[in-house]
Amino acid sequence: MVLNRDIVGQFVDAAAQDPIRADRLLGGHPNLRSAIWLGESLLRFLAIENYAEGVRYLAQRGWNVNDRKTSREIKDSGLFLKRR
Repeated sequence: MVLNRDIVGQFVDAAAQDPIRADRLLGGHPNLRSAIWLGESLLRFLAIENYAEGVRYLAQRGWNVNDRKTSREIKDSGLFLKRR
């Protein structure tokens, strides 16, 4: 299934602001895990843009925060993931 730009954009917004909606979108479109937004992985995009809640949301749902490029962005932005 190919994701359209609107679905990916909605998911990015929801990951940062509305986790319940993000969960629904992810359930309906599991291939969001490999989606690209503006040339970046979703996790990397959220880290670069300093959306800590979005980074936390993705990390809690299994996105790889140990990816070399992504982990550097998280460290450089000051978005250190802490357990709640």
